[in-house]
Amino acid sequence: MLFRSDMRFLLMNLTREAVSQENNQTSPRKALEPTFVILEGDKGLTSSQPFLPEFPTTRKDLFAFDTVILGDVPVENLGPEGAERLRQFVEEGGGLLILGGRRHNGMGWANTPLAELLPVEPAAIEAAPTDVRTASFVPTLTPEGSRHDAMRLADSQETSEKIWKDLPGIHWISPVRKIKPGATTLLAHPSSKVGNSPAPLLVT
Repeated sequence: MLFRSDMRFLLMNLTREAVSQENNQTSPRKALEPTFVILEGDKGLTSSQPFLPEFPTTRKDLFAFDTVILGDVPVENLGPEGAERLRQFVEEGGGLLILGGRRHNGMGWANTPLAELLPVEPAAIEAAPTDVRTASFVPTLTPEGSRHDAMRLADSQETSEKIWKDLPGIHWISPVRKIKPGATTLLAHPSSKVGNSPAPLLVT
């Protein structure tokens, strides 16, 4: 099975993270216990841990998790009550990270219970040949982003900001119409604009 690059990245990095027990006399334990659901593809290839056969279908199963990361998937693949259950999950303190993508993008969440949770209003993606590779750019850490714990890549803010500047460039941005009131941009495009502000890449 060919996973999207973000799926491969998460699978590799989240499953390998471990920390030692305090007494250092026992084997390391995982700092995270991630679970993955493949909504499209051969389910037989992902029939054991850390995979689940389907998106949680009950409130109890979903609320057992701390955070949900949604890739570029159609809302109907979450089940008839999946979007509404996710909305309740977030309202009651659960974490939700939605990744933009070329297929469904954030536009797929319009007119669903998740639309009000998005910190931006997504824009339609213009069709482009899949073999065209655009020029890369290095995301800009906003002042709010440099102070946000989730964006800290080192012990000091100065070192963290340097790491962000030295990261490899990326080639694609999920377009948005506007940022909603009360939302905060943590990463922005170095030159593209949405209105009078830099185009957002990561918004909370």
